[in-house]
Amino acid sequence: MAVNLFKVVLVVIHVIFDIYAEARRLFRYAIQYFEDFCFGPWGLKAELDYVHRNKAPLTKPMSHIAVILGSEVVSIKDIVRIALWSHAAGASYVSFYDHSGKLKKCKSALDEALTSECQPKSHIPRTNGYKNGIAGKQYPHVMLFDITDGKAGIARIARELCEKALAKEITHNDINLKFLNEIVLREAGVPEPELGIYCGDICSTYGFLPWHSRITEFLPISSHHNVSVRTFVSVLRRFNKCEQRLGT
Repeated sequence: MAVNLFKVVLVVIHVIFDIYAEARRLFRYAIQYFEDFCFGPWGLKAELDYVHRNKAPLTKPMSHIAVILGSEVVSIKDIVRIALWSHAAGASYVSFYDHSGKLKKCKSALDEALTSECQPKSHIPRTNGYKNGIAGKQYPHVMLFDITDGKAGIARIARELCEKALAKEITHNDINLKFLNEIVLREAGVPEPELGIYCGDICSTYGFLPWHSRITEFLPISSHHNVSVRTFVSVLRRFNKCEQRLGT
């Protein structure tokens, strides 16, 4: 009897917490929507102008911005907006990481969406022998990654090095940290991101390129769905205030 009562109490506590978490999420969304409706810029051109105006005080370099989608369903419309905002903020590269691999299957749709927003027509560069990103003159190089590019990618490189060593194409003296660093960075085709934005309440990188995120500053947003340009700029401001100690 006591055990059953304990289970009931535990279930009730979980239900109450779930209701509280959902109410808190909806409240934050309502506040954000109200602020964006009253004060936020409307339309892509106005949003890009807003980013341009607010990037002037930002002094930290941002050549590469990474966005970790987490467990969220991919929204092509919002990914395009984030990519263009990142370019307006000065990033030459923006990468989107979806550990499930579903985003990579949407490359054509993403390319079409970017093309419809920008001129000239975009093209898809080849990286590592397969199509892994999108690039154009009026927006950054957009790279798409999944779990196979993270720890699995490092494991694949290690296996290939072992095979080359067995075939006597290289010696064990050739394999050092500098050698590995050059290979791994060349495989990804992008520099290390200065800023990583992860979506959702779970603080996790979901296996995002561990070799490339040694000095990355990770900051959260509630979701990439319907994310506002004001939220994006606030993340840039937070990043600009971060003091990187590099383990010291």
